[in-house]
Amino acid sequence: MEKEKKASSHIEMVLAFVVFFTFVIFLLIFIKPYDKKILPESVLTSLETEFKNNVLINLTTTVLRVDTVNDCVNINFPEAINTKIIARDTNKNKLDASASGSSLSIQTAEIADIIIAEGLVEKASTCTFDLEESNYTFGSLTKKQVVSYEQLVALNQSYYSSYEQLKTILKIPANFNFAILSNEVNMVRLVPDNYEVNAKTLNLLVLYSDGTTQYKDIILKIW
Repeated sequence: MEKEKKASSHIEMVLAFVVFFTFVIFLLIFIKPYDKKILPESVLTSLETEFKNNVLINLTTTVLRVDTVNDCVNINFPEAINTKIIARDTNKNKLDASASGSSLSIQTAEIADIIIAEGLVEKASTCTFDLEESNYTFGSLTKKQVVSYEQLVALNQSYYSSYEQLKTILKIPANFNFAILSNEVNMVRLVPDNYEVNAKTLNLLVLYSDGTTQYKDIILKIW
């Protein structure tokens, strides 16, 4: 009798475990308690990270002081330039300037602001006079990350042309949707009724192809 009772007790334990496990699976598959209650904040944080990864670029700026009577000179920049360059005089007029490695060819001005980043539209320069290093000086190099306007526009185009692919790039879970809004872009979709929208506003410096920059509010939304 004792053996039968023990066997019966074991069977009841197994059945109880099976029922409990089946109930848990049911919750996970059909009710999905993790879908919209636990993840929204982490999804929004992830969207911010991936958004920045896709639109931020490096910007280097400095000031050049030149002492020469030549209109166009070749000088050595403190480091290699692998992107585009724009130079402006103190009146914000664009100067001819282009670079190859650390060699910089530039239309002269007593003082010039130097801007280096991807996506800039250069005003090319080809000079024949090599200026001695004693006749020019660079200020300290300032480096920061900024939003590329061109990459922001490209992201906006992808939002409407290949939304699901963009969701994958930005690592948005399949059961979530997103929107990005600012004065520069308008990536929006219809939000169904009774859906909770989580949002965050980023104040980021945007770089335009002419070398100018402006701080813009960019709103990220997920639901």
